[in-house]
Amino acid sequence: MKLFGRIGFALSPSFWIVAAILGFVNTHTLQGSLIWTCVIFISVFVHELGHALMALRFGLNPKIQLIAFGGVTRFESHQLGLFKQFCIVIMGPVFGLLLFVLSSFFIGLGAHKGLWITGPLKLLQVVNLFWTAMNIIPVLPLDGGQIAVLALSGFFKEKGRYYALWIGTFFSLVFSVVFFLYGMILFGSFFFLFAYQNYVDLKQEKQALPFKQRQDLLHEFRAAETLYQQGHIQAAQSAYEAFLIKAPKGPFKRQAQERLASMAYEKGDASIAYGLLLSEKMQLSKEALY
Repeated sequence: MKLFGRIGFALSPSFWIVAAILGFVNTHTLQGSLIWTCVIFISVFVHELGHALMALRFGLNPKIQLIAFGGVTRFESHQLGLFKQFCIVIMGPVFGLLLFVLSSFFIGLGAHKGLWITGPLKLLQVVNLFWTAMNIIPVLPLDGGQIAVLALSGFFKEKGRYYALWIGTFFSLVFSVVFFLYGMILFGSFFFLFAYQNYVDLKQEKQALPFKQRQDLLHEFRAAETLYQQGHIQAAQSAYEAFLIKAPKGPFKRQAQERLASMAYEKGDASIAYGLLLSEKMQLSKEALY
């Protein structure tokens, strides 16, 4: 499905299921569940539409996906500058804030009093204020975490994401504890998971830093990946082998070894594939395991 002719749109059944469950947990009625589901849909959709419209403004082809526990807007941004990426990210919270202001405006008019729309309008107001505030917390994968990565990358270049993950791990733990103390178990659990994921990513980013600071190696790795994706297997093999000679230990070297091992296995050289993977056997990716 396409919105405005260029914005892809996909809606997972899991989105409706989770939204309905949240509605029932908060209201314990069928009517309340339906209202909550509609409010969540409008709020998440408008938020993601903010990202997508700005991406469209920069000539990209975004795709909105509404999935369980939220939504995501995907787009290719390899050649996009930090400021343009920032504009795309910030427009999600901006659209959420506009929805809060709009619902507050209609509530302020008072024309809705005594009508069934009163409850949904107040819920729309609260949900968008709360979600916008939550979303700008500097924790990945929230928009605030993405903004932190972009801002710190502007100052610290390759180390920007590393510092952002430190900040994300800290704030995730703080908010997790706060939510648990106030009895908000669901949100406390989410932020605990965010803390774990930020910490795991932090360790991986630390391993990748020496490589990221070598632009010549980064170029070689990307060139090898391009050859592999295009199906030029022999050329890709030579490029990966040349890269491994100079590459420091880390996730990029491990990925190159996995690629070579996969090529060797497909050729029937199982012993060579095993030898390539042996030194990395404790840290194989899920793709390599299968």
